[in-house]
Amino acid sequence: MARRAVAYQRSFDLMTGARKWMEPVAGEERDVDAAIAKQRGFDPDLWVVEVEDRQGRHLLDEPGLAD
Repeated sequence: MARRAVAYQRSFDLMTGARKWMEPVAGEERDVDAAIAKQRGFDPDLWVVEVEDRQGRHLLDEPGLAD
């Protein structure tokens, strides 16, 4: 059975000045891994943090990470 995965990236809204987390890719883990590898090809300063949680929590909406 393929595992579901989601990649998030930090984005800056030029209209409001707010920073938010976007979900540019989601799907099977291999597809998300391929998207990350592609991004690494032109973003050498890419950080990847893998979170495994049975309830699917990522905590990006928590204070300190959300803003």
